[in-house]
Amino acid sequence: MQDIRVKSFMTTTVKTVSPATPIADLIGAMKNSPHSCMIITDEEIPVGIITERDIVRLMGELPGNPALLSQPVRSVMSRPVVTIDAHTSLLDALVIARSKNLRHLPVDNAQRKLVGLVTQSDLVTAQFRNHEMQTKILESELTNRMHEAAELRRTLAELSREDPLLKISNLRAMESDIQHLDAISSRYQRPYSVALFGVDYFRGFNELYGLPSSEAALQTISSHFMETIRAADRLYRYSEDEFLILLPETLNDGAYVLGRRLLKGIAACAIPHDQHPMEVLTVSAGISSRDAWATDVSWQDVVERAHEALQEARRHGPHHIACAHWDRTLTIDSIFAEATTH
Repeated sequence: MQDIRVKSFMTTTVKTVSPATPIADLIGAMKNSPHSCMIITDEEIPVGIITERDIVRLMGELPGNPALLSQPVRSVMSRPVVTIDAHTSLLDALVIARSKNLRHLPVDNAQRKLVGLVTQSDLVTAQFRNHEMQTKILESELTNRMHEAAELRRTLAELSREDPLLKISNLRAMESDIQHLDAISSRYQRPYSVALFGVDYFRGFNELYGLPSSEAALQTISSHFMETIRAADRLYRYSEDEFLILLPETLNDGAYVLGRRLLKGIAACAIPHDQHPMEVLTVSAGISSRDAWATDVSWQDVVERAHEALQEARRHGPHHIACAHWDRTLTIDSIFAEATTH
């Protein structure tokens, strides 16, 4: 409210009379005035004021004093006049009007000359418009805040689908994506595969080399996976030391070939691991797929079979890959054996 100045809503055309004007002439002038008062000025400087209430009082005295109408205005005007500057704020004008119980406030300039008039109605209207303006500003601000909050929620939702360390999708994103892929597979009878990878002896690696080295090793593995898989494939961090790759339009055989390539590629990265028989960090893998004709298989079944295959591969030792078939059989290969015999 302090930012609204009187000059923005005051009336600039104000009828005035001189102090020597007869009361009768003043009454005639007030009949044609849009305001319920008359400002008395001497060389444009406000020196008094006559209101409609003053006129009513004078008319009551007129029967006993007929000569009253010929008397000059200075004899009955209210003075001194309380004036305000054109740069006075709406709030200050309201305070002055209310504290002095004034319905009219002449506005003057630095030379004290009259430049306008503010009435009680003007103040009320300006205050109402100010409240309307403030309400619109608050509504606009609220709308902006709501949009910002919605955008923040979208950003947080996106961030919650990403692993902060590896900058790849996380388990939450995997569950959403695989549900969508499984629905397409079921509707159009299209296959897909899941390859689940676990880092061998990762707990020992972490204890031996510390957290920074463990995080760096996971980043190396993640980067190798991302560089090797197809653009259509999706990589996820499944758990602390496990990765899951979702392979659309891929059967067991194709996933199995990719899994072997990834296992060999990680070993070739030669991340030192003194507690490993090969003295480098390796991974093992479990493969499972949903065939085009498997209508009674859920995505949870596919992931569970890949998990069981990974566990079976690890039971055979590090650097193994197992492929689960829907007849409950497993194909297990030892990449470790191939690496140590060459």
